[in-house]
Amino acid sequence: PRSTAVRLRVPVPAEVGGKAEFKTVREALAAGPMHYAKLMRALGSKDGRELILEIESLRDQGLLDRTEDGDYYLKQ
Repeated sequence: PRSTAVRLRVPVPAEVGGKAEFKTVREALAAGPMHYAKLMRALGSKDGRELILEIESLRDQGLLDRTEDGDYYLKQ
């Protein structure tokens, strides 16, 4: 018989800040889809507030969308 026990998993917080790999959200998303925390890490952001303006600008230009899982990506 299969066990119905629930396993306890402790979530690990996203690592943010650090050294930026990209200068802009657009550059980061050109490398592939990313969720918000990954964008923060890729741009070296500590709280992500500065990313919102660029994300909204890309969305307003019709260049940005999201996957079913919530990752941002650049439209082709």
